[in-house]
Amino acid sequence: MRNALDECTRRQARLIEAVEIGGDIPSLTVRLRDVGGEIKRIQDAIEAYRPLKIEERLVATKDYVTKACRGFGSLLLSRLLPVSLAPKPPWRSTSGSSS
Repeated sequence: MRNALDECTRRQARLIEAVEIGGDIPSLTVRLRDVGGEIKRIQDAIEAYRPLKIEERLVATKDYVTKACRGFGSLLLSRLLPVSLAPKPPWRSTSGSSS
């Protein structure tokens, strides 16, 4: 893409030079506008291209799978264990005393 950008920039410079020399102004300005649009599209494509950072993706995927598995494990425990055997949250006291 960089090569295409360099080529378009060279064409743009030649067209500007032709306009300065006094060539056919209307046709040269149309071509110059076309080359300018092409340069803009290439620059946008270069800016939009971001190589994937594999390590970051792997860590994010691992974290997501770990959380999903823990949630699934909790769901299985709550469905398989009778209510009386299920672990009680620490804020629920079994002693019946209240302050």
